[in-house]
Amino acid sequence: MEKKTVTILLAVVLTTCYAQAQVALGARAGLNFTNISSTWDGKKVSSNSLPGIQIGLISDYQYNKSISFQPALLFSTHASKVKQDGGSMKSRISYIQAPLDVQYKIDLDGPNFIVQAGPYLGYAVNGRYKIKNEGASSKEKITFGRGDDGVKRFDLGIGAGIGLEYSNVQVVFGYNLGLVNLRNVNNYSTKSNGLWLTLNYFFL
Repeated sequence: MEKKTVTILLAVVLTTCYAQAQVALGARAGLNFTNISSTWDGKKVSSNSLPGIQIGLISDYQYNKSISFQPALLFSTHASKVKQDGGSMKSRISYIQAPLDVQYKIDLDGPNFIVQAGPYLGYAVNGRYKIKNEGASSKEKITFGRGDDGVKRFDLGIGAGIGLEYSNVQVVFGYNLGLVNLRNVNNYSTKSNGLWLTLNYFFL
């Protein structure tokens, strides 16, 4: 009975909050610069970030002049390059990603200064390796799953950013910190971290 009461109260509170919020829908596009953070037996494995894209839909639930909630649904690519003996390996994984950010806005007598943070969820839909070794190159599909060679499909992390808002346009620069070990190999850890730069356009 108590659980049912709590559930009803929570639903009423959320419904009231959304009813009071000003809702705007928009589009988001930008660039990712992903750096794969890896360790093998406690030793760091260095990698270089490569550019990727993100594009999708975004909504803005503005509760007052300072605070808003911004969920988004994006197609996002994460790419990086690892140097190996005599060659290199590039990886590129495409995700369906859902960031859930809270924004705080400061009025600058014209544009607004934005500070935002929140968690994000990702689901990998496909991926490829490009391997170069002694002048020869090859491409391989990334295997997703629970095997020793597999990469986990689900990713989870925390993002934060700063930016400017003018009218219905936002430009935001930020960083994503991956929290999930994406590989299943013993003594090996790899997480997807990276910088991003986005443009949000809201339809008035």
